[in-house]
Amino acid sequence: MNERVPCCPKCGHSKYVKWDPATNSFVCVVHGIVLEDTIIDSGPEWRTFDAEDVNRRSR
Repeated sequence: MNERVPCCPKCGHSKYVKWDPATNSFVCVVHGIVLEDTIIDSGPEWRTFDAEDVNRRSR
């Protein structure tokens, strides 16, 4: 989890901001505003191990 808790842009407080593990984001519980989403993995869905694989799997 992120150590820095963001402030709600509507109320200006971070004491009402909670981490929601179900959505993997910070949410202001007073206003219901999602403040930060966390992208888990934005990398490719496959891995390559040698130069031949790089040439075959280029997208």
